[in-house]
Amino acid sequence: MSVFFQIPVTARPIQTGNIFSATFNTPTLGKYDFGIAGNQNQNVIPIQRNSIYLIERLTIAGTIDNATYLTSISTTPLLRLGKSLTGENVYARPFPIVTFLENQEFAAWVWTDKDNDFLTMSLSGILDQVLATVGVLTLKLSVSLSVYAIEDNAYAKAVRDRLTPWIGQSLRQ
Repeated sequence: MSVFFQIPVTARPIQTGNIFSATFNTPTLGKYDFGIAGNQNQNVIPIQRNSIYLIERLTIAGTIDNATYLTSISTTPLLRLGKSLTGENVYARPFPIVTFLENQEFAAWVWTDKDNDFLTMSLSGILDQVLATVGVLTLKLSVSLSVYAIEDNAYAKAVRDRLTPWIGQSLRQ
């Protein structure tokens, strides 16, 4: 089941980009560990009170090729989107990064009733050192979102009213 809303022509498109790094042997010996403090709760975009943000697309790339990435997964990297002030998750569960993605549909609605809030992103997970990464000190993953900022109060209210009954708590967790 899908819910369709036409994106208003006044919506402001936003492209984001966050870089997550894992250094070999830090903190986990013999591994590239993304679960470090610098990869937690990175600000993505400020979210304004009573505006609504449609996260539409997701792109994930790395400094290694996809085949190397797949063979090096020890603990599947997990991507979590949240809100800075409340720690609420955008999705009920983190998104497993099992392969690199390009322009993948990743729809979610985000809004806040607070001032000075941010959409945040966190990454955890561990990669093994494999033959192709011997001598590579740091691995990086780039996570990009395509977002529409909809700053029309009537539109935002209509979306919230329509989504809340069937999504319930998942938008507010």
